Amino acid sequence: MRRITATLGLAAAVLAALTQPVAADDNDLVARRPSGTAYYPRKGMDLGKEGDVAMACDVAADRTLTNCEVVSEAPKAMGFGAAALLMSPLYKMKDQTPVGTRVTLPIFFRFDSPQRDLSRALSRRKPLRQPTNTQIEQARPAGLAGLGSVTLRCHVKSGDLAKDTEKGELYDCKSVREEPAKLGLSNAALSMAALFQYDPAAVPPLDPKQVVDLDIVWQAKPAN
Repeated sequence: MRRITATLGLAAAVLAALTQPVAADDNDLVARRPSGTAYYPRKGMDLGKEGDVAMACDVAADRTLTNCEVVSEAPKAMGFGAAALLMSPLYKMKDQTPVGTRVTLPIFFRFDSPQRDLSRALSRRKPLRQPTNTQIEQARPAGLAGLGSVTLRCHVKSGDLAKDTEKGELYDCKSVREEPAKLGLSNAALSMAALFQYDPAAVPPLDPKQVVDLDIVWQAKPAN
């Protein structure tokens, strides 16, 4: 199992939607948890490994998590613990969770079979069409001088309902993560989604609900 990458110099990686971190108890105090599709560790994906992590964090006044640390991870040395820490800012606890509480969250990284098939298909080839470095930089929001990144979740046109010329294109994209927030990065990334297209021969006729995650990253501007 390989992470799908389409390196554009300034920026972009395409990831199959492979994993859903979940809490063990449906009645827990988690109000919001990330999908995690953009955080599946590359080494674990390359080797086809699934992972379990226990992450301990303090509950802040706004019910987000802070001071997180990995209590356990299995298998080790696959990057699952580091991936869990990267996702920690996206969690939020329910209002009834006491501020200052130390909580331990189980996070399970799992492959989903249909999406894994899409990953295999797309990983064989680079996109037929993708933004140029110039286009990526031109889309940079005016307020972003340093690093910035966005994760878009998109459907891929495939199957009998899509025209031959449209197959492999992305559609119905939504922003699921932007860092830093409130600078217009999501809109900038969405404006470039239509510039991607995969080889129709590499896109299997999957259920239209299947999605891929598209990461777009802006590098820091060189100092003058």
